[in-house]
Amino acid sequence: MSLIKIHEPNCVGRQRLTVTNAAVVTLTLPNLASPPDEALFRVANAAIAVTVDGTDPVNDGSVGDVMNAPGHFRVTTAKDLAAFKCVGQSATNSAVEVTYFKFEV
Repeated sequence: MSLIKIHEPNCVGRQRLTVTNAAVVTLTLPNLASPPDEALFRVANAAIAVTVDGTDPVNDGSVGDVMNAPGHFRVTTAKDLAAFKCVGQSATNSAVEVTYFKFEV
């Protein structure tokens, strides 16, 4: 009989971003021995454009994936978290709550 192991997510940090349409924002990953495995993002009050390949998103939505508010999305690899960038899509600043996770077996 084989045993199936479930990967349990453990919260390893939180961050609050203030995202404007004037500047691209990056993440400050928690200082761990290895980077987080994934993050959950909550976009509170205004749309943002997001990239995970290192390209700068544009504040008119022409580059990046637009995430509307209110809304949630996940970034599911350490590589994508390291390359994450976002920028606001309107004159209204957006509060983005980020929760970081590591998976333990």
